[in-house]
Amino acid sequence: MGLTVSFMATDGSQTVDHVLDDAERLLKTPAVEADCARRGVNTSLALLAIQGLRAYLAGDRVRSADDLATVAEEIRTRHESATARRGELS
Repeated sequence: MGLTVSFMATDGSQTVDHVLDDAERLLKTPAVEADCARRGVNTSLALLAIQGLRAYLAGDRVRSADDLATVAEEIRTRHESATARRGELS
């Protein structure tokens, strides 16, 4: 999935790559998706954040900045919308 990190030469880097792979797989499982949804966590945004981190680790600062900025903007917008809705209900 996504970006292949080409610097994976050391055990530490391989470990990070495997952890990110595991996180992606878990976020795509129905049980984890359902649990995240109940808590208001969007797994698509979490997956995009992982892609942004992979890009950063691969040295692709432009893609990383774009992916992570998108995640931050979406989270901020969703938070502001939820806060506004709660205010309207008061």
